[in-house]
Amino acid sequence: ARAARGSGGYAILTLLAAVVAIVAWGGTGARAWGILAAWAIQAAAFWRLDRALRAGRNAVREWIGGIAMRGGGFVLAAGLAWGGRASAELPIAYGIAMLVLLLAEAGWLIQRLPRRPASPSPAGDVNELDRTHSTG
Repeated sequence: ARAARGSGGYAILTLLAAVVAIVAWGGTGARAWGILAAWAIQAAAFWRLDRALRAGRNAVREWIGGIAMRGGGFVLAAGLAWGGRASAELPIAYGIAMLVLLLAEAGWLIQRLPRRPASPSPAGDVNELDRTHSTG
C-alpha cells in the first residue's frame, strides 16, 4: 500500500484505469487520444508534485505548473477540434478523463498530506458565542 502512494504507484493505477476507460468507451480514435493525453499530462504533473512533497519543499510552484500543463492540454485538444484536425470527442474525452484523474489526485493528497490540528483561536478555548452568552 505504501508504494501505491508515490508517483509510480499512482501512474500505474491510473494508467490501468485509463486503459479500462478506453476499452469501455470504444477504444479507438479521438476518445482514446483524449484519455491518453490527459493521463500523460496528469502523470507528469503529479510526478513533479509528489517529488516536491517528498522532499519537504513548498510545492506551490509544482502545483501551479501542473495546473498550467492541464490547461494547456485542454487548449491544445480544443484547438485541434476547432480547427478540424480532430473530432469534438477529443477535448470532451480529455476533460472527462482529467476530471477523474484530478479526483484521484485529490484522494491521494488527502492520504499523503499530514493532518494538522486546528489552530487555537486568539481568545483561547472559549469561542465568541460562549463568551457572549455566559452567565457568570
